[in-house]
Amino acid sequence: MFSPTVPNHVKTAGQQLVAIGFCVSLICPVIGYFFLLKKENTSPLYGNAKFASLKNIKNSDSVSIDPQNTKGIVVGKYKGKLVKYTKPDFVSLGAGTRSGKGASIVIPNLLEWQDSLIVLDIKQECFNITSK
Repeated sequence: MFSPTVPNHVKTAGQQLVAIGFCVSLICPVIGYFFLLKKENTSPLYGNAKFASLKNIKNSDSVSIDPQNTKGIVVGKYKGKLVKYTKPDFVSLGAGTRSGKGASIVIPNLLEWQDSLIVLDIKQECFNITSK
């Protein structure tokens, strides 16, 4: 491009292409930045989870607080009533050691369950509490 044998119109065209490329490389990030600013952040920083209200529980087809409902897995308590998960799905519970899984979920389910159960109770803690 800088050789003396290259015609002037080729040199000028090459310089113009380099200048246009440079300008585009500066303008594209600026336009992208404005699009990012314009985009509304719809998700809150720490999520939008909350505790269920009575209306949420009554409208749910997955949980029930009806004392007449004897079927279901106890998953919590709401104003003194047991909240039971009523779907015929698998349920998994995971929490750290000594975090209250047995006392808060396992024992209430063993006491409330009307049908037969098979329980793997290696330390016999659940047996000792529920067999009295």
